[in-house]
Amino acid sequence: MNQGLDNDDTEQLLKKVAAGDQAAREELFQRYRPRLARMLAIRLSRKLAARIDGSDIVQDTLLQAEARLDDFLQSKPKQKRTCNTA
Repeated sequence: MNQGLDNDDTEQLLKKVAAGDQAAREELFQRYRPRLARMLAIRLSRKLAARIDGSDIVQDTLLQAEARLDDFLQSKPKQKRTCNTA
């Protein structure tokens, strides 16, 4: 059901990313790509979906998250980071 979205696994990936592990960084984003695509498919109106490719929105969102990840990791270095799975 939430395979690949375990918070402990995500926390370990975040620690590796913070240490500079590029493979972990890529895995982190690939892990959430399908979930983001499903969320978009549910929430994007049919009218808008007819004009915009949902994969472009997913890609843009992941690029924005990638650009902000280092700031996120530096902003809360001692607090446990969690990802909501609601």
